[in-house]
Amino acid sequence: MVFCAKCGFEITEELVAFCNKCGTPTSQNSGKKNSSENYMSKNSSIITSERSNWWYLVPILFGIIGGFISYLILRTKSPILAKKCLIVGTIVFAINFLLGYTILPILF
Repeated sequence: MVFCAKCGFEITEELVAFCNKCGTPTSQNSGKKNSSENYMSKNSSIITSERSNWWYLVPILFGIIGGFISYLILRTKSPILAKKCLIVGTIVFAINFLLGYTILPILF
């Protein structure tokens, strides 16, 4: 099986100079053949799965525990969002701590 290096379209004809889908010149004439594994390994960094910003609700609602849970779930696929959720959870915890132990006892 031969695949286009740009779009991944399967090229069924053996001596084709251009991809039938996107028009990219193929490397078949130079002796190099792209396999599906080769295509995926070259372009795997291009394909990213973007996570929803709704994940920020977990640490906002549950504080540092929610931030830690979000971090554990998101750390492999979206490490930046995972760290940000952990930071948000820590900040929410600190605000609740300050309100609960410093300001509220003064008021009551």
